[in-house]
Amino acid sequence: MCSWSGRPDAASSEPDRPLTIVDVHDTPGQVAVLPLRKAGSMECNLGLSNMSFHDFITPEGTKPWWKDS
Repeated sequence: MCSWSGRPDAASSEPDRPLTIVDVHDTPGQVAVLPLRKAGSMECNLGLSNMSFHDFITPEGTKPWWKDS
């Protein structure tokens, strides 16, 4: 499960700042990069187990999943 330990004001002051998240369970070392404003969405979906870490990885040359929302 993910946990947030960053600056409390960062999400509101820099919502599009890239956040690198590393998988430590399913595929240790696998990396996903997403905007800070989407970290909560990722945490909720992983916590509910309705999405896997792999669902958040954007293959090179494709549009990131968060661009649709």
